[in-house]
This record gives sequence, C-alpha cells and structure tokens, in this order.
Amino acid sequence: VGRDIKFAASMIGRYVPTSKRGIATRTEGRRVLEMDGAPADDWMYGWLGDDVKAQFEHGGLILNQTACHPLGIRQASGEYVTNHLASFGGDANWTGFDSWSSWVEFYAPIPQGSELVVMKSREGEGPSTGYRAELIDAYDTAREGGTLRGSEPVAGILIVCGGMAIATGNGLDRGLTDQELSSKLEGVPMLGMTCFGEQGHLPKAKCNVQRNLSTGMILFG
Repeated sequence: VGRDIKFAASMIGRYVPTSKRGIATRTEGRRVLEMDGAPADDWMYGWLGDDVKAQFEHGGLILNQTACHPLGIRQASGEYVTNHLASFGGDANWTGFDSWSSWVEFYAPIPQGSELVVMKSREGEGPSTGYRAELIDAYDTAREGGTLRGSEPVAGILIVCGGMAIATGNGLDRGLTDQELSSKLEGVPMLGMTCFGEQGHLPKAKCNVQRNLSTGMILFG
C-alpha cells in the first residue's frame, strides 16, 4: 500500500473463557492425541456430548458443533489465540499408552503442553445474529487503527472465517444488513470473502498469529 493511501485493518474474535480447560499433553502438528494424560477424543466428547456422538465413534467433521466454542491458548500477555476444533479422527477405541488409534484435529497447530481453554460467544452474539456484533467491532477496530485513524474510509474488504460462515449459513445476511453496520458503511464499496487460516495481530503480545473463528476488516482511505 502506497504512502498516499490510508490503510487500517482488524482481525478479532469476540469470545470469553469458561472454566473448562485442560493440557494438551501429546500433539502432532494440528492433531491432539492426549489431553491431561488421557485420550483427547474422550476429553472432547465429554465436553461436547451426544451432538458429536457419531463423529466420536466413527470420525468426521464437527465444524457446526464447535463454531461458537473455540479452544483458546492463553498467552503470557493475557490474550487468547482461538483454535477451531475441526474433527474427530481414527478409531475411538483406546489401544494403550504408546499406541494411539484416535485423535482430534484443529485448523491450526497445537503446541504440546498448551493449556486449552474452552471459549464461548458472548451473550446475544454468534451465528444466530449473523455475527452482527463481530462485524461492527471489526469495522470500529479497523477504523481507529493504522494510518486511517478515524478518517472516513473509501473502500474496504471484509474477511469472515469459513467455519463461522458454515455455522450461520444464509443467516450471515442478518449481520451484513444490520442497520447499525449499514449506516457505518453507507456509500463505501465493500468486497467480502470467507477464508480458512486467517491471521491476526495480538496488540499486547506484539505478534501475529493464526487465529481461527475470527472476523476482520481492511479499510482504505
């Protein structure tokens, strides 16, 4: 982006931590095989329950069931990196401490030894609203940053996590046509996309991370 073009961006995840948490004691990249020294799929099934019984027993995607409940890795800064639990894999039978036949898989690598904290959407937010609050927050956060810093944007790009889009389906229109968001973006051409592997900046930790189930906006002025 040239110096003559004002620019600002955001990538946010409006989730709050719950008391449910555990240590990923054995991982292989995006796969977690063990939580708190026991099979990871048992831990996840104990949390999610019968909504994922078929996938727990036979393997399969659980994107809809987990779209409102990312698992966050708490950073030293106090910020959370949210990760989307994507699927159960393998056979649900436990075959011994050193021989694993089942796992759970995320959309981002999970470092071994990480504390995974179950997160939840804030009250009155999430797929049923078309992510209205998330879209508005993404705009407000972007507009106050970068070189735009409160100036009126003239164009923008909206980025919505693919998992979030799957969870809300056609309901995303409820957020996109919300009166408050529409008034903020009145007259501003906006290109929208859904994606996987979105990355965002942690202001306190001062680093960029892959953070699932996020919403972002890029504004130009």
